Amino acid sequence: MPEDKKNWSGKADEHFARSITRKMTLDLFRAGADPRNYHILHMLPTTMACVMKELSLSKMPANRRINDLEKVGLVKRARYRGEIHPTPLTKSFKGIISDIQEDVMKEIPKML
Repeated sequence: MPEDKKNWSGKADEHFARSITRKMTLDLFRAGADPRNYHILHMLPTTMACVMKELSLSKMPANRRINDLEKVGLVKRARYRGEIHPTPLTKSFKGIISDIQEDVMKEIPKML
């Protein structure tokens, strides 16, 4: 294959990978930043029964929330045991949110 075709293909693949990564990252933030979902992340590790009780949710809405978090990689579940566990992304996400909260705290006086 000519060198210019290889470079174009590599650039197209990199562009595609970056595009997919951007979408997945934004989806992760959308799911994780929801107040109830974020609360679930702070409960981990936990069980479906605890999520239902803590958030006063029936099984279907609780399951939907856990599915959303699992879809973006923020939780891993052991379905038949009802267990919900953090993933490596959970710790990273919570750390990023904590860093942003600290930055916001510093900026609040400037905004008032």
